[in-house]
Amino acid sequence: MQLDINVVFTAGHFHGDEWPPSPARLFQALVAATHRGAHGLLHPEVRDRALEWFEALLPPTVLAIVTEPSRELITGYVPNNDDGGSRDFHDHVKTAKSLRLYPLSAECRVTYRWEFASAGDAGNNADVIAAMASLVTYLGRTVDLVYARGEVHAESSVDVTEDRKLWQPCEMPGGEWLAPRTGFLEWCKCRFPRSVSDIPPDFTNSRQVNYSSAPGSRDEVPTVIFELFRSDGSLMRFDPRRLREAAGMMRHVFSCWLEMNPRMRQYYGEDRMARLLLGHRNARESGPSQGGHFGVVPLPSMNADFTADGDMRRVLVLGWGINDDQDRALFSDLTKGIDGMKLLDSGRSVGFLRVAHPDIRSRTLEFWSTLAGQPAKRWRTVSPIILTGHLRRGRTLEVCLVRALTQQDISADAIESVAAFSGPLIPQCPAAREFRVADYLSSTRRIHAEIIFRKPIMGPLVVGRGRFAGFGIMLPSA
Repeated sequence: MQLDINVVFTAGHFHGDEWPPSPARLFQALVAATHRGAHGLLHPEVRDRALEWFEALLPPTVLAIVTEPSRELITGYVPNNDDGGSRDFHDHVKTAKSLRLYPLSAECRVTYRWEFASAGDAGNNADVIAAMASLVTYLGRTVDLVYARGEVHAESSVDVTEDRKLWQPCEMPGGEWLAPRTGFLEWCKCRFPRSVSDIPPDFTNSRQVNYSSAPGSRDEVPTVIFELFRSDGSLMRFDPRRLREAAGMMRHVFSCWLEMNPRMRQYYGEDRMARLLLGHRNARESGPSQGGHFGVVPLPSMNADFTADGDMRRVLVLGWGINDDQDRALFSDLTKGIDGMKLLDSGRSVGFLRVAHPDIRSRTLEFWSTLAGQPAKRWRTVSPIILTGHLRRGRTLEVCLVRALTQQDISADAIESVAAFSGPLIPQCPAAREFRVADYLSSTRRIHAEIIFRKPIMGPLVVGRGRFAGFGIMLPSA
């Protein structure tokens, strides 16, 4: 089910540090509207029970325009009537107040959208929250006048327009937006009485979230697409079942670039090079890299009606494992440096690689990241997922699949359902057992799968222990 709260700004502006306004700010507005005056006396148990259910929901997606702040350098001065009881006359004269605001178009509408399972009293609680929304009269400062309406829908939908973008939440430490979590209502009740209004936000009962309206992966992983050419200038073709050959050629190019640029080792450090380029723990230990490394994902040739042959002609290089600006700079130097380098097979030159034209890159990323330009909830494998654990009593293929997802920092709460298959789900894709694997990748099962998320997400989505070599790439599906 889906709960929408539509907030219309009638004054043409919003005073706040963030845009769109954070879910925590909306929650506080609901509390303020329902805990004072006559409304504070009506059915308090029903009201608080609904708010406690509401605060436990995951952060919502938001539909809102993109706008930039203005008047950032203008400061106004007003009488200071709240100085904590200071006896100094000068403390009462004036206080500075920034006039910074986000300018908004007339009747600017922001939609907050939560999805939830229709279990127990969830539907009743959602109806109560929807009814509360009409009591909200401002969001931000008291001059940021709004009217709000709540709606509950049996089925979820995404209605992005040219004017409004879909803002996707990503929970992370230090996020610039706040969203409620269990305990937030009690904190609001303690904070809002005027005598204790200086109580700061408590991050133990709120979620720190970042929102982004930009398409791409949810963690903003840098990506570069290369095309693989034969020596005569025609595109190379790899059977999708032999994707390790294409990935292996690219990995060898990484090593050659490293040997050709010894100063890069000095500049970036041996450990950083070993971790991100070679996938080693550090320069002294060849164990698996902790925190990931640059990924090489051969891309099958596919189109919307699945008439393409499915062979691999392009390779997506993903900047997984990036932790700081130096890591990002290394990714940039690497992908620029290998442009035009030779491709070798058993020591013999068989071709070269080139960075794909920007138009090709844009179309390719959109195809693998979105469903007709929009985030998707349902994703299906093109190359099989290699699981990270073994089957045993009580541990099914689906349990192993969820485990692989959680090991990639995809919360189990974000997953609606998973299903495992041996046969392909996408036309032109071979069965899971037909893909060639070796070494550590052959020690666990490989499966095709369908994953449905509770909220639409952006790709590229690559899952499982073979993802650094191209296994487990998924395609958004209707």
